[in-house]
Amino acid sequence: MPNKPQGQLDPHRWIMEGDGLHVSARAIRTEWNLHRREIRGKAPQHPYLKSYQVSKLYGFPRAAVLLLGYSVEMYLKAGLAKVYRECRSNMFDRDVKGFSHDYVRLAKATEFPQEEGDEGNLKLMQDFVLQSSRYPLFPNEKLASNSPDRFNKINETNGTIWSKEKFSKMLDLAKRIRNHTTSIDQDSQNSCSYSGHLPFGTDGYLSARSGGRLSPRITFRYSKEMKGEGKATPEAIRAMFASDNWTTAGRIWDSATLVEDGEKSIVIKGPLEAAPHLKPAKTPKCDNPNQK
Repeated sequence: MPNKPQGQLDPHRWIMEGDGLHVSARAIRTEWNLHRREIRGKAPQHPYLKSYQVSKLYGFPRAAVLLLGYSVEMYLKAGLAKVYRECRSNMFDRDVKGFSHDYVRLAKATEFPQEEGDEGNLKLMQDFVLQSSRYPLFPNEKLASNSPDRFNKINETNGTIWSKEKFSKMLDLAKRIRNHTTSIDQDSQNSCSYSGHLPFGTDGYLSARSGGRLSPRITFRYSKEMKGEGKATPEAIRAMFASDNWTTAGRIWDSATLVEDGEKSIVIKGPLEAAPHLKPAKTPKCDNPNQK
C-alpha cells in the first residue's frame, strides 16, 4: 500500500462514501415518517391507499436500512485500509473482497470496541444488505406460499425494519464505528509507528505497524529466492528484519500478529480475524532464531 493511497486504498474515500450513504439513509427515513403522518391525517376521508403510497410506505424503510447497512460496511473497510497500511495493494484488494459483507468479522479485524448488543445489530445489518431489505421472502419448502409461518416471518421482518428503537440503535452503532475508524492513527495519546514497506529479493517485503489504537501487526511476503532455497520461514524473516530491537519489527515481534501475504493471507500467529480466511498456518513457529 503506497504512502499516499488512492481510490480503494484510501481510508478517506471509504469514509466519504459511507457518509453519503448514511445521510441518504436518514433522509429517506425522515421522508417515510412524514409520509406515515400524512397517511394517518387523510385516513378518515381516504381510507384506501394508492399504489404509489403503498410503495413509499413499504419501500422507504427498506431503502433506509439497506443504505445504513452499506454505510457501516464503508466505515469498517476504511478501518481495514488502515490495518493494511504499507502492505501490498494486491493483498488489500484480495482480502477486502474476502471479508465481503461479514460485518462481525470486519469489526473484529479493525478492533472496534463492541458494546452489549452490537454483534446482534451488526448481524442484523448484514442480513439487511444480503437479504431482508433487498429481496422478497419467497415461498420455499419450509415456508409455503400461504402458510402462517411465512406471513409471521414477513411481519417480523417488517416490524424490525419499521422499528424506531432499532433504527436508532443502528444509527448509534454506525456513528461509533465511524468515530473508531477515524481515530485510528489519529490519536495523540496513542501514537503509531511503522517500518514502512521494506522490500527484499525479487518480490518479498515486510511491513510492521504498532500503536494508533490497533494491536501490533507484522505482514510479510516470502521472496522467490527464499522459497527456492527452502528458507521461507518466519524465523528467516525475523533474522532479516527483527533481530535488532531498535526496529519496529524487532520491538513488536513477540507481541505482534504475524500475517503471511501469500496466495491468500494466512495468520501465522494471532487472532484469526486478522485475515478473511479461517484456517491458520499449519506450522505456526516464530521463535527467536538466536535462541538455542
